[in-house]
Amino acid sequence: MGSYSDSSEQRFRQLFEREFNWMQFNLFLMRQRFRESVRKAIAIDASYISKSGKKTPYISKFWSGLVS
Repeated sequence: MGSYSDSSEQRFRQLFEREFNWMQFNLFLMRQRFRESVRKAIAIDASYISKSGKKTPYISKFWSGLVS
């Protein structure tokens, strides 16, 4: 990223080392998009994660939408 930016690689490394509250960030985005009275749900689609079966227990019990 440092190659494509005016900032140095060290700056990006320091920023990425900071903790980030993803839950608060996602809630903020939802509040910006939806009314407060609308029911909301957060879902995580892990189908993009490759599962080789070597380190994933119970691999046969999960459905991958990516590979059907």
